[in-house]
Amino acid sequence: MEWAWLMSRTQRHPDYRPVQPQPGYACAQAGQEQDKAAVLAVSVSLVYAGDAVNGYDPRHLARVSVVDEGERTLLDVLVRPRAQLLDSRGHLTGLTRDALSEHGGAVDFEDARGRLLELLGPRTLLVGYRVGGALEALRLSHGAVVDVGLLFAVEGRKQHQVHPLRYIAERVLGLEPDEGMLQDALEFAQLSMRLARHEGRQRAPTAPFPPREPRPWELVVRHIPRAWGGEAAARVAALCVGANQGFVVNWLLSESDPTDWRGEAVLVFPSDQACDRAYELAPALTEVHVQWQDVPGAPPLGALLTEQALMQAFSRFGMVVSARIPRKAMTREPHSFAFISFLEREDAQRVASKPEVEVNITPTWALPLRARLAKYGHASDKRVAVRVGDSADTGLEYDWVHICRR
Repeated sequence: MEWAWLMSRTQRHPDYRPVQPQPGYACAQAGQEQDKAAVLAVSVSLVYAGDAVNGYDPRHLARVSVVDEGERTLLDVLVRPRAQLLDSRGHLTGLTRDALSEHGGAVDFEDARGRLLELLGPRTLLVGYRVGGALEALRLSHGAVVDVGLLFAVEGRKQHQVHPLRYIAERVLGLEPDEGMLQDALEFAQLSMRLARHEGRQRAPTAPFPPREPRPWELVVRHIPRAWGGEAAARVAALCVGANQGFVVNWLLSESDPTDWRGEAVLVFPSDQACDRAYELAPALTEVHVQWQDVPGAPPLGALLTEQALMQAFSRFGMVVSARIPRKAMTREPHSFAFISFLEREDAQRVASKPEVEVNITPTWALPLRARLAKYGHASDKRVAVRVGDSADTGLEYDWVHICRR
């Protein structure tokens, strides 16, 4: 009954999306319940692989870990990419190109998934954190799931948020805080099982709790331009004056552009006051907010409306440095709104005074959008324009970085 309660809570959550069977997907075969575990926890590590001919996959399976109800390891294998490996996400996955090769001990995809299916019956309950993403990477259709990320709600006004797994374990289980970026698949499987067992024993769902408090002496800088190259750390230090030296810029391949590498770094300051001063001195871009109404039962307009189209439409009113359509944390579905960031505040104010701006979705279909100055300030994060070049043809070239209070 405890597990049935957790499964029901997962499936009734507004952010739950069952993984639909597709060509190439597998499932546990009926009649194979004998000697199968009733409950398993699964976690995966994902890398970026692909090419221009066959397509790009920023969520490509590279490791699968499975534990039983007692957190004992039943499966933990590395998986060779089925396409060209572009980014192993090493500082997040702990994986290297050599480790994912055949001589590094990695097995092929079918072997890894077959080993999981040997443990799995149709009624086996699969526990995990963002378990839907794991099933999609495994190309596995399975209905009986418990998603730990959906069991522990985020307190606050925003929807579609999810706590980091280690933070849930810290709040719910009283584990020591862990600020590391490494997302170890085996550890995540064990934590998911432990949290699910704990929650199943409660008489009522755990009450929502607030996000982790920012660490007042740290800033996280993301979206660092690759054009900065070996000067990236020095450029970031010049932008965020007063940070301690010795920080590392880690590079990630952009999910939306397989040619665009972006850096991120954690900056530590000698005091809270020094951190606050550096954050306040970084000049934020001015953002306008646009929103649209999705039609029930139809694909979300955010899946058709591109950020490039938004930039092109709004650039008529001034220098647009970025446009973004946020996505829901669990399902990766686009929200029904977007933000456009202007270099000059006067340009943002001018577009906000217009009745509407038409954005082309197709050559014959334009979506009218009403722009408003974004209501909420930059208390916890901001986007800052940075110089990346100076062209005789186009003049100054701008990009942006994202500065966040950690």
